[in-house]
Amino acid sequence: MRPGGRIGVSDVVAEDHLTPAERAERGSYVSCIAGALTFTEYRNGLAAAGFTDIEVTPTHEVGDGMHSAIVRATKPADAAAPQNLPIADQNDGACCGVNACCTADENSADPTTTVTDAKVTAGCGCQN
Repeated sequence: MRPGGRIGVSDVVAEDHLTPAERAERGSYVSCIAGALTFTEYRNGLAAAGFTDIEVTPTHEVGDGMHSAIVRATKPADAAAPQNLPIADQNDGACCGVNACCTADENSADPTTTVTDAKVTAGCGCQN
């Protein structure tokens, strides 16, 4: 993500007091919540990835101790450019090592790498 970029997702988040076993148990109610991160795990993971202004806002309860939530965060404007991308990507505006990412015209910024390999290497969220 480029410096100054923002992320926003809607996800299921577990209350901090729930153990992994308790979260898995709730998965029998709604299977998608079995692997839910806790509020603290979400915040810590985003902070470890370099995000700031992290907000995890519950919207409603979906199970005992489990909540639907809106997650927002910002990559600081002064954050260093990703170091795992080819130099062309950092200077030419390529997304995740791919020019015109997620369009019919996408191509790898590095002619020796496939689009899929470039996305995997960069950790692109829209990997094919």
